[in-house]
Amino acid sequence: MRVTFWGVRGSVATPGPETSAIGGNTSCVQVTCSDGTEIVLDCGTGVRALGNLHVASRPPGAVSILVTHHHFDHVEGLRFYAPIFLSDFALDLYPLPAPLGKKQSSPLDQFNGTTFPMKTDALVSKINQKIERREKFRIGPATISRLPLNHPGGASGIRIAEGGRSVCYMTDDELNPPNGHITTPKEIASFVRETDLLIHDAQYVPSDYPAKRGWGHSLVEEVLELAIAARCQRLALFHHDPSRTDEQVFAIERDARARMRDRGFPGDVFAAREGVSVKL
Repeated sequence: MRVTFWGVRGSVATPGPETSAIGGNTSCVQVTCSDGTEIVLDCGTGVRALGNLHVASRPPGAVSILVTHHHFDHVEGLRFYAPIFLSDFALDLYPLPAPLGKKQSSPLDQFNGTTFPMKTDALVSKINQKIERREKFRIGPATISRLPLNHPGGASGIRIAEGGRSVCYMTDDELNPPNGHITTPKEIASFVRETDLLIHDAQYVPSDYPAKRGWGHSLVEEVLELAIAARCQRLALFHHDPSRTDEQVFAIERDARARMRDRGFPGDVFAAREGVSVKL
């Protein structure tokens, strides 16, 4: 598998000279399986550039987009994902399933003619919306596992495994929320155990607290402890705060690497940035 970052910023897109090195687009990660199967994790603004690539390359079969939750920074790019306006393109869209008895929402709800000028009838591609409630299912050669995370309104973590390799995408997760856990750090550590690449929300540093405690995002230090406890091979700090400049994110990265060296962590630790690919 190959993992490529197309959007790494949290909450709101932040274009400009102070964020260009890390990137200002919101959450979107591409996973390409060994047979070319394309799995896209979230469709924030980063999916726009990925869509241009998909128009040019035409991946085999349907592209699958797995949505961790429906907060706007994780779905807003779908409106500008060019392939959905092509009649010969196929998309399997996996929204976050609503609790039983509750109304199901979807990233497609944006196409309503009010908050966006186009309605769903403008989407001429073949879109197959799949409400997948199983904790484990398959897409092509990959096994997909989902885990509820600690985030207001709900969110899910995703593990993708193929051929003895795996990546875990755990964005919008507060490892130690103030009002009790949906999923405990111990349960999360079990879910991500020994993964080849852990991508985890690391939006906050101690100076951000207590004002933002309960907002559904993790402290960098807590994420480092998780990676150690779960014996992960590599760690990508993700969902960077929109107020953080490139230099501030790089400083967080340097401090995280030093801390992990002192703890004897054998793998790489890095701040996720747009355009970076990791081969598993």
